[in-house]
Amino acid sequence: MKPRDPLWLLGLVPFLSCLSVVDGLGGQVDQEQIFSVLQGEVGDFSEGSSRVKRADTDSDKADEDTTAVIDDKISSVFHLNNSHLHLMVHWAGKGSSIVFCLARDQEIGENSTSNVYISKDYGTTFLDVSNRFKLENKQLATINKFFHHPINNCYYVFTDILHKHIFVTLDCGETVTTYPTLFSPRHLEFDTKFDGRFLIHDRESEKMELYVTKNFGETFSHAGDFIKAFFWDHREEETVLYVSRMEPSHKLNILSSSSFFERQIDTRVVFTGAAEFEKKEDFLFAVTDNDKKPGDKKFYVAKTNQRFVEAKFPVSLELVNFHVVDVSSDGELMVIVNHGGNQSNLYTSDKVNEYEVEFSLSLPRIMYYNSGTTWRNSWLDRLQKNTPKAEANFADFYKIAGLRGVYIASQLPEGISEENIRPSNLTTLITFDAGAEWSRIQGPKTDNQGNPILGCYQDLSCSLHIALLLSRKYPTTRSIPVLTSSAAPGVVLASGNMGHSLQYKTSVFLSADAGLSWHQVLQGNYYYN
Repeated sequence: MKPRDPLWLLGLVPFLSCLSVVDGLGGQVDQEQIFSVLQGEVGDFSEGSSRVKRADTDSDKADEDTTAVIDDKISSVFHLNNSHLHLMVHWAGKGSSIVFCLARDQEIGENSTSNVYISKDYGTTFLDVSNRFKLENKQLATINKFFHHPINNCYYVFTDILHKHIFVTLDCGETVTTYPTLFSPRHLEFDTKFDGRFLIHDRESEKMELYVTKNFGETFSHAGDFIKAFFWDHREEETVLYVSRMEPSHKLNILSSSSFFERQIDTRVVFTGAAEFEKKEDFLFAVTDNDKKPGDKKFYVAKTNQRFVEAKFPVSLELVNFHVVDVSSDGELMVIVNHGGNQSNLYTSDKVNEYEVEFSLSLPRIMYYNSGTTWRNSWLDRLQKNTPKAEANFADFYKIAGLRGVYIASQLPEGISEENIRPSNLTTLITFDAGAEWSRIQGPKTDNQGNPILGCYQDLSCSLHIALLLSRKYPTTRSIPVLTSSAAPGVVLASGNMGHSLQYKTSVFLSADAGLSWHQVLQGNYYYN
């Protein structure tokens, strides 16, 4: 498909899960929005299939045209006849047949346009409802994004950052209410305990303003300026908002409020002088500069409403950057620490209380990218340079949903140079005990036809290597990451290959026991949902 060919929509594409990009400490983890985003080369998706096979690729050539695996019984195609290159698709959720589709320009400018489509039959057919999104002067809005309430299926807010408007629907688009704003509605999050309240953060403005509404967007109150990030704390009796506010000293002061900063009496100073801050589950994390070691950092941990304690790591290496990858239900922490350059290790907590926080080494040389810190002269850094830092940072680390202590991660070889970083340098490892022990993944010796897998049938050193986020970003692989669900504990669907390291040509593998054993279910590269 040529870049400006009309878009068409695959019937089951809305059920793809959005990619999960992890954020480094200091930037909030945005409220989860389950939608699919397709950009640019829409030709990656061929007609007539919800299970689409992609052309084989290698490191020296770009993707070829794709060939579809057609199954008319389980999929359908609807032609949108639209030439926009950015497509955002969302299924309203369980119990609903509603699917929204937004088509717009990749970059929003003065002459940009958009179209909003709605399907009432699970994506089989779509109706253009763009005329429901009009400005006060009756001109069509330029919708850049929409946000879906995590609980209320039919509650959506559409944003127009070009004309500073929001559009609210509580009935899946049947009626749309228009509200002009005095700020650019770039990022929005809902209070899941109170339907009428949501926050809008104008992240790209000079003052980084934060606004709150209690009446579904009809009116807003100003919650603060110079807000770098905000975090929710949903308690049984109330919702507490944490914000990290940039001070003239370029340090962060961490504040909390149960009235969303409407009343001074409800405001509490949580931490001062931070370089970075994050809240994850019931824990607060702060990073400060180490005055005794220039360039070094200190990592502090606290439970909500408890004192901060400096964490201890069993190394004499520099502590340059921290990323919290997981907080378990029983309070165990998993943190990636960058020790300078591209050396990053994964640590797990041994002791966490209001007096001591201690970590031990879990996995050395984990694949971790942090903008401006790691892989600064690689293709990866050039690829991410125009991406906001909070969205650019990631780790090749995946938690199996619905189970405790099962994780998959990619490990780098020793001495890998920046110019050589690519998926083929990665080894996939799995742990079943929350990082106490990591091992290679024991994959199948035969393919989906029962034939021996070439080069691995009698080679005991062969293992299964799984594509994670680096493979997703690499230009000639763009693999679909691991797919799991807490609704189906132990079921894991992944793209990968048998061998001694991850390769460019992958197949689809399935595990029904949380990664203990695997079967090849599809041969070749596929998009799946």
